[in-house]
Amino acid sequence: MSNPHTAVPTTFSCDPQGFLRTLLRSADIAAALLAGLIASMIRFGTPIPPPEVRAALMVALLLMIVIFPQFGLYTRLRGRSIASQAATLLMALLTVSLLGTALAFLAQAASGISRGWVLTWFGLTFVLLMVTRSGVTLLLRRLRRAGLNVRRLVLVGTGELAEQVSARLRQNRWLGLQPVACVSPPMRGRRADDASPALPTLEELPDLVTETGAHEVWIALPITQQAAVPEILQRLEHSPVCVRMVPDLASLHLLDRPIIDMAGMPVMDLGASPLALPANRVIKAILGRVTALGIIVLISPLMLLIALGVKLSSPGPVLFKQVRHGVNNRPITVYKFRTMRLHQEHEGQVKQARRDDDRITPLGR
Repeated sequence: MSNPHTAVPTTFSCDPQGFLRTLLRSADIAAALLAGLIASMIRFGTPIPPPEVRAALMVALLLMIVIFPQFGLYTRLRGRSIASQAATLLMALLTVSLLGTALAFLAQAASGISRGWVLTWFGLTFVLLMVTRSGVTLLLRRLRRAGLNVRRLVLVGTGELAEQVSARLRQNRWLGLQPVACVSPPMRGRRADDASPALPTLEELPDLVTETGAHEVWIALPITQQAAVPEILQRLEHSPVCVRMVPDLASLHLLDRPIIDMAGMPVMDLGASPLALPANRVIKAILGRVTALGIIVLISPLMLLIALGVKLSSPGPVLFKQVRHGVNNRPITVYKFRTMRLHQEHEGQVKQARRDDDRITPLGR
C-alpha cells in the first residue's frame, strides 16, 4: 500500500508545452545571432564581424543555451507577467555577459574584442528577446481568451480561499485556466441540517478528474484543513494531472519574520533585536559617534548660546548629569543642559517637576 505522506505525483509535468519551449529557445538564439550581426554592421560597417568577435558571439550563444534554462526562462510560462520575464531575462543575459568576459580574459583574447560591439550586442539582444517574448505572451493571451490553449482544473476546497481562487481564475481568462469542478475536503462539525449543496468528495476525485478531462488539480484549503493534503496526493497518485497548492497566506500573520536554523529546526524570531549581532553593534557604535560628532559641530554655536543662558539664569553648573541604564542594563552617565535651580532632594525620594514648579529656571520654562 502506498504511503500517503510520500505519494506525490511527480511523473506528470505541470508545464507540458514542449513545442513552445523549443520555439522560444530557437527564437532566443536567433535573436542573439541577429543582434550580433546588427552590432557588427553598426561598429564595423559589415554584418560579418572580425574573427575574435565572431568567436565571442559563438561563445555567448553556447552560454545562452546553458544559462538561460537555469533561470527558468523556458518553464512556468503560463501566468508570468511581461515585467517578470524582462527582469529574469536581464539577469540571465548579464550572467552570460559576465561569464563570457571572464572566459575572454582567461583565454587572453579580451583585447581583440570591441567593447563597443559587446555593449551594442547586449542592448540589441535584450530588446529583440523582449520583443519576441512579449509578442508570444500577448498572442497566447488572446488565444486563451478565445478558448484555445486552455487547461481544465479541478479545485479542491471550500470556503473563502477556494471562492477567491475560482473568482480570480474566471476574471483572468488570459491565463487559460478553466475551473470545471470543485471537490469538498472532509468537513468537521458539519450540521445535519446544513442545506448547502453537496459537492463531490475526495473519494470521487480520481473519477472526477477522468470524467472532466482535467489537466490540473488545485488545492485551496484553509490552514485548519491542511491535514487532508496527504490523502489528496495519495488519491491522485495514478492520475495524469499536475497538482498545485494555493497556500492560505491570509492565515499566516508572521511570514515577514526571519527564520533561522537551530540544529536542523526552523525557528522564527519574533522579538530579536538587530543589536544581538556583534557586527551590528560595532556599526551602530561607529555610526552613532560619527553622527553625534557631526551634529555637535553643526549646532555648537547654538549650544554656546544655551550654555550662556543657563549660566546667567541661575547659579550653578551649566550641565546636569544623571546616571541611567543602557544596553544590558549597564549604567551610563547622561549630560543635559540644566533647567532647574540647585536643590537638595530627600534621601530615597525624587520629586518630579511640574508645570508650575518653582525650581525651574526662567530659561527652562
